Amino acid sequence: MSRRLQDTSFERSQYERPNRDHICGRTGDACPLGPDMRGSCITTHQCVPYREGDRWTCARPKPFGGACDEGPLPDGTCCNAVPTCQPKLSLRATRGRIVRWVVAMTVGLLALGLAGSKGLDFVFPGPLTHQHGTIENDCASCHSAATGGPAHWVNTALAGNDRASDSERCLGCHNLGTSSNLAHSVASKDLARTTERLQTRDLDSSRPFRFTLAKLGPGIPIQEGGELACALCHQEHLGPDHNLTALANDQCQVCHLVQFNTFADDHPPLGDYPYGRRTRIAFNHQSHREDYYPDEDREVFSCVGCHAPEPTGRVMTVKAFDSTCGSCHDENVRSSGKGGAAFLNLPRIDLRGMRDVGIDPGHWPWIKKSVAPSPFVNFLLAGDDRLSNEDRQAVANMGKDFDNIAGKTRFEQLAIGRYLWSLKALLHDLREDGHASLEARLVSASMLGEGALPDGLLSDLTHGLSRETIASAIDGWFPELAREMAVFTDVTQDLDALEDMERKHWAEINRRLRELAKQRAKPTQAGRQDKSSEERWVREGGWYQTDRDRAIRYRSSGHADPFLRAWLDVAGSFAHTGDAAGDTPSAAESLFNGLRKSNATGSCAMCHSADPQPSTRGALGPSRTVNWRPFEPAPNQKLPTEFRHQPHFSLDNAEVCDTCHSMREIDADEFEEAYADDAEPSGHLLNFAPIQRQVCGDCHSQTAADDDCVTCHNYHLGETQPIYLSATSGGTRNMQEADGETTEEDENEEE
Repeated sequence: MSRRLQDTSFERSQYERPNRDHICGRTGDACPLGPDMRGSCITTHQCVPYREGDRWTCARPKPFGGACDEGPLPDGTCCNAVPTCQPKLSLRATRGRIVRWVVAMTVGLLALGLAGSKGLDFVFPGPLTHQHGTIENDCASCHSAATGGPAHWVNTALAGNDRASDSERCLGCHNLGTSSNLAHSVASKDLARTTERLQTRDLDSSRPFRFTLAKLGPGIPIQEGGELACALCHQEHLGPDHNLTALANDQCQVCHLVQFNTFADDHPPLGDYPYGRRTRIAFNHQSHREDYYPDEDREVFSCVGCHAPEPTGRVMTVKAFDSTCGSCHDENVRSSGKGGAAFLNLPRIDLRGMRDVGIDPGHWPWIKKSVAPSPFVNFLLAGDDRLSNEDRQAVANMGKDFDNIAGKTRFEQLAIGRYLWSLKALLHDLREDGHASLEARLVSASMLGEGALPDGLLSDLTHGLSRETIASAIDGWFPELAREMAVFTDVTQDLDALEDMERKHWAEINRRLRELAKQRAKPTQAGRQDKSSEERWVREGGWYQTDRDRAIRYRSSGHADPFLRAWLDVAGSFAHTGDAAGDTPSAAESLFNGLRKSNATGSCAMCHSADPQPSTRGALGPSRTVNWRPFEPAPNQKLPTEFRHQPHFSLDNAEVCDTCHSMREIDADEFEEAYADDAEPSGHLLNFAPIQRQVCGDCHSQTAADDDCVTCHNYHLGETQPIYLSATSGGTRNMQEADGETTEEDENEEE
C-alpha cells in the first residue's frame, strides 16, 4: 500500500483550503475556520461548544490545545473570545493578480508601440548583414510568418515557426542545386552510403566527451525528408559585419560520425588527397626532370615555369602551350603523322575479278598500293541507312584486302560491291552538296539523331575544306560519277536496303554501265603528282590531294588544331568497346583510335588523356571524352575540400612547392598504363605522393593559423549559381535573369 505523506485526520491536521483566495490574517497561529468567500473574518471564539445531555462541552480542536479548563459559559458560548483579524490574499491569488497585471501591461505596451508610424521599429530584431542590406525593411522576403500580420506573428511565436518555408525563401535567391536543403546539398542515398561505410569503424573510442554528452540532448532538428533549415547554421540580425558563413568546429562535427578535438592531432588521414585521379594532361614530371633537364638546368624546369595561380588564388593552373611545352614540342606536333590524315581515300580493288563474279562497281581508278578505307570514310558511311551493319562489319574485317575478290565468300563479295557503291554515293553527295551532305550524314538516325550540329562544329569538322579540293579530286577519280550514280539510283530506287539487291539488279547495272562506257570520251592522262611535294606545300597545315593513293589528306596546322579536335570529340562521343552484334570495333571507335595513335597527325594522344564516360546508347559501352584542357575549377563548382595556393607561398620561392608536392619514383610502363584510353582515370598515384596531415598541421593548429573546418571544407557541394542583387522598388532581383542585360560571367565568356 502507498504511505500517506501527511496525517490528515481531524485531530492532527487542519484543512488549509488552498483554492480560497484569502487566508487568515493572524501571524503564525491561523484560526481553523478562516475567512469567508468574500475575504471577511468570521471567527469570534476559539470553538463552538456542543451540548451533551444537560451540559455544554468545549469543542476546541486538539491542534489548538484541546478542551479548555474553563469550559463554555452557561449559555453555551465559548469563554475564549477571538479578536477579529484582517484576512489577506493567499499566495496563489497574489501570483494570479501579478500575472494578470503583467499580461495586461504587456498587451497595452505592445498595442501602444505597434500603433505608431514606426511600430515595426519596436520589434526590430537587429540590422542585417551588408549582403542582405537591400531587403532590411522587407521581412516577408525571408520570414513566411511576416505575411500574416500581428495575429499570425503571435501564433508563430507560440507554436513555432515553419523552418521549411523560411528555407525555401532563402533558396529563392541562393541557387544551391537540386538537393540544397539536404546535408551538404547531397542526395540522401549518397549520404546513406557514406554513413554505412563509416559505421563499420570504431568511432566511440576516439569521440571527445563533449560530443558524447551532446548526444543525450534533443538532437538536430531535421525535417521528415532529411532537410535542414538554413537558419540552423546561418544566423542573421547580428549586424552588418557579421559573417554568415562562420561556423565553430563543434557546429560542424556535431552532425558527423567522425569527431575529434583538433586538426593537428586527431583529424583523419587525408587519404590520396589531392591525387584522387590522374592529371588530365599526360605529363611525366619525373622523366622530364631526370632525362631532359640536368642539374644545372633545374631552375628552368621549376614549378612556376609551367604553373600559375588562377585569379582567385585557389588553384595552380597550367600555363599556355606556347609558353611552356611549345618550345620543345611545337615542331613535333606540326610534323607528326607522315602524310597527314587520309580524310577520303579509295581502296584498291580487282575490277576485272569483280565483274567476273557479276558485281560491277563502275569505273574505278588504278591505285598503286593496297590500302584500307580511312576511318573517316567508314565513319561517314555509318550514316548511310541503306548500308547494313553486317556489310560494314564484313568490310571492316577485310582491312585493306579488297583486291582478292576470288578468295572471298559470296556474301563478302556482295558486301564489297554494296560498300563501293555507298562510297561512290558519299563522294557524289560531297561533290554536289558539299558541307551540307556531311552534316546530313552526321545527324542521321544512326549517328546524332534528328536536328542539326551545334553551332560552329561543322566549320571545325571541315576546317577550310573547299569545293575546289573536293571537286578536283573526285572529278579526277570518277569523271562520269554523276552519270554512274544516276544509273545505280535508278536501278535500286525501289529497294529499302542495298542488301536486297539481287542478281538481276547487278546485271542491269552492268548492262547500263557498258552502254555508258561506249558514250564516254577517252579521258586524258593527267600528270601524276609528287606526293612529297604536295605535303611540303602544306607544311603549315591544311588540305591536299594525292593521286598515287587516291586520297584527300589533312595535315595538322599545329597545336590545338580545330579539325582534329572536332573529329576526336565527335568520334569519342560514339566510341564504344564493340558493336552489339560482335567484337568488331565500331566506325566511331576505329576513327577515335586511329586519331589517337602515337604516329597520328597532330600527336594529340601524346599529352591529352581520354576519360571513359557512361554510354547513352545502351549496350554499346562507354564513350570517350578527350581532356583538351588541364584541370580548371568551374567558377560555380564547390568541392568538398578547397585549398588556396596564393596565401601559402610567394612565387619568388618555387621550392615551397616541394613542401606539399614531394616527387615519387614511378616506372615508365606504369605511367603509360595509367593513361591508356581504357584505363579508369581515378585510383592512380603517379609523380607525387599524397599530402600528409602533419604537413598541414605544422601550421594549422589552435595556436597558429586557423584550423576551422570551413577553412578547408565547403558545406554546400556541387554547382551553385551566384546571385547579383540590385536595389529596386521591388526589393531584389536576379541580375542574370534581367532581360537585355549582360552579366560579368557573360562578358568573360564572350572574351
